[in-house]
Amino acid sequence: QIFCLPAALDRILSNLANNAIFAMKETGGTLLFALERAEIKTKIVQPFSDTIEPGTYAKFTIEDTGSGMDSSTLERIFSPFFTTKAPGEGLGLGLSSALRLLKDGNGHFTVNTTLGKGTRFNLYWDLANEQTEDT
Repeated sequence: QIFCLPAALDRILSNLANNAIFAMKETGGTLLFALERAEIKTKIVQPFSDTIEPGTYAKFTIEDTGSGMDSSTLERIFSPFFTTKAPGEGLGLGLSSALRLLKDGNGHFTVNTTLGKGTRFNLYWDLANEQTEDT
């Protein structure tokens, strides 16, 4: 069990999935969704991502085999109004709003991308337990 607003979760996953679909628009590809329980034993520290502390999490993965991103694009993807889409195809608010909703819900993320091969977002939420529910 995780604590988050269902509407926020829907918006986060929809925004990430829509971007993944757009990244595969020209060449097609595969979009993967996965949900698992993750035991993080050592702190995860990656560029452009949150630091994930050791603990037990619900881990939701969204992975595509699309165009991927170079590092200069990756640095800017969470900035409001930044988009790689043509005029009229997007406002550049999807990822910035998804990140805000994720953080508002005490979620964390990592992102890995390879230009020409695809992108993977891992979203992490603390798993609720009796101790969490009592506090």
